[in-house]
Amino acid sequence: MFGAIVFLGFALESFINEVVNERCQDVFDSIEQIPLPDKWFIISKLSTKNILQKNKEPFQSIVLIFKLRNQLAHFKPKFMDYNAKSYQQMRKINHSVVKKLYNNSIEAMKLLAKEFNLENQEWLEDKKL
Repeated sequence: MFGAIVFLGFALESFINEVVNERCQDVFDSIEQIPLPDKWFIISKLSTKNILQKNKEPFQSIVLIFKLRNQLAHFKPKFMDYNAKSYQQMRKINHSVVKKLYNNSIEAMKLLAKEFNLENQEWLEDKKL
């Protein structure tokens, strides 16, 4: 399950970079180094519609995916109390959480693909779990 979250992060990062490369090259330098959830939010605001909102899905899932991905990808082994907050967060990850994050990721990519008229995005169709 942890690997799925890491790969969701990779997919979201790759996708938003594709949107920038194909449709928003003029802003690339100014957003290249910002955190990925912020990049998603800014690029969505460049569209003609209010696609992503910070307090709603699918954006909230994007934020959680990158938070979890960073915890997993940059894991530093250390002893901690069983009740530690970060440990408890990891213990809550199960198949239903991964399924929700996956489905919301696909939804976010579909929204941007449609809004920015990206070609060759058939792979996004019928991908919900």
